[in-house]
Amino acid sequence: MSLETIEVIPKQPYVTQASLDLITRRNAAKKAGYHDNATEIDKLVHKSIRNDKQTYMKEELRSHATQGLAESWPVLKRKRAGYKPKQTKLIQNDVTRPVQERAKVLADHYANQQWATKPTPPLPVRPVMYEEQAPIVTTDFTRLELDSCIGEAKKNKAPGPDEISADLIALIDDSNRDDLLALFNKCWQTTTIPDDWKEAFVVAIYKNKGHPELAKSYRPISLLNALYKLYARLIQKRLANALEPRVRNRQHGFRRKHSTSDPIHTLRRLMELFEATREPLYLLFIDWEMAFDKITREGLICSLRRLHLPEHILSVIGNMYQHTPFRVRDSDNVSQQEIQSTGIRQGCPLSPYLFILFMTVLMHDVEVSYRAEMGNAVHTHSAADPLFDLEYADDTVLMSRSSHSITKLLQCRQKEAEPYGMALNRAKTKLLVVNGPPAGVVTFTDNTPVHVVGDNESLEYLGTVLNRKGSPQITLTTRLARAKQEFNKLAQFWSHANIKTALKVRVFKQFFIRWSSMA
Repeated sequence: MSLETIEVIPKQPYVTQASLDLITRRNAAKKAGYHDNATEIDKLVHKSIRNDKQTYMKEELRSHATQGLAESWPVLKRKRAGYKPKQTKLIQNDVTRPVQERAKVLADHYANQQWATKPTPPLPVRPVMYEEQAPIVTTDFTRLELDSCIGEAKKNKAPGPDEISADLIALIDDSNRDDLLALFNKCWQTTTIPDDWKEAFVVAIYKNKGHPELAKSYRPISLLNALYKLYARLIQKRLANALEPRVRNRQHGFRRKHSTSDPIHTLRRLMELFEATREPLYLLFIDWEMAFDKITREGLICSLRRLHLPEHILSVIGNMYQHTPFRVRDSDNVSQQEIQSTGIRQGCPLSPYLFILFMTVLMHDVEVSYRAEMGNAVHTHSAADPLFDLEYADDTVLMSRSSHSITKLLQCRQKEAEPYGMALNRAKTKLLVVNGPPAGVVTFTDNTPVHVVGDNESLEYLGTVLNRKGSPQITLTTRLARAKQEFNKLAQFWSHANIKTALKVRVFKQFFIRWSSMA
């Protein structure tokens, strides 16, 4: 049988010539109409490519692992990477758009829906929370501050529109660093930055949930200009040095010497205490609708003013968030420029810290509002130090001893958040009651009941699994299963004879111990 052949170009580096020959034979059989033959050859193609990939990964592990963990890390990272869907067509206004228009469709969704300005109640006029102005340094930045921020910048990250990476900035000499410092200080003194610093490339990352043909299933990550990020880092460090005492002590997100272990540990110990006394404990797990994307810029500055930041700092931050353009970059396609009107920028070193400052003000107002309605503070353990909330950035747990007080807390939270453009994700906001079913219905402001976690249900909070029994067994089982899954992804690494045992132990501790440990 003589078949016409067409040259095949490999799409992956591990595909061998033998596999390419099989692909050529399969394609020729299809073209000639020999479909049964093509099906049989197709099976051989898949088998051959699987073998090619295994051989390629083994060789990569062998060549890199002899050099150490740093050199092996990219290979191990690829081995652990989960499923990533291929680019698909996106649906816009019930019409399926071609793949070439993905960037345009995503940009339109972000500009006109996710980041669009929507009507909100007016911001309440309230006094500052502190009489003394926050002791933030407002003098010019020093060379020591600049060198510190350059050294702390994350390396090997994708650059923004300026195509300058942090790795490149780290290489500039003393003279150029002095020039850079002078530029930053001019921006600081005038409270303005160049407009082109504000532009961002937005990359859409699939959330691993939701329909892959819908734009809302993709999380926007902003790739910002290198000078903007360095300037933002300088400001963030000054804010953090001065404002740590003013950040709510129940907030554990984006802070030094804080981690997810802190709220998890507190929550578990509290559940154990109530389990021992057989008293009911109401735990309400709050979920926001795109919290980082929906907070209004006006509301953000208002919350910073409540913490009594100097007006100079407010002007600097206000200018950074005034007119923030972006373009979506998707594969080889780039959209037209659009404007992000609300929310903070995911990818900016300053944004996460600004968000926890906002959350500090919000929870302060929730507490004041609750006291005004109920006459006293809600507490679960000690009236002297009322504990009724735990936060890790926007992940929030409200706690109470009764359905009535937890309902009031929830509704106060809703009312206080609305002027800032924040709304709850009702489908994901859940109530967990330790020691028995709830004595009463917990409702939102419109009297819609909150979903109650049943006896055979569980929920996940910051990576730990919780149920009504309060037993850590379900968390331990889940973590061990995840650890085993991670372990099996690196089967070739563990069994490779040319990789030193010491390196295998280091990798084992990095992956397996981290996944299997619990608070």
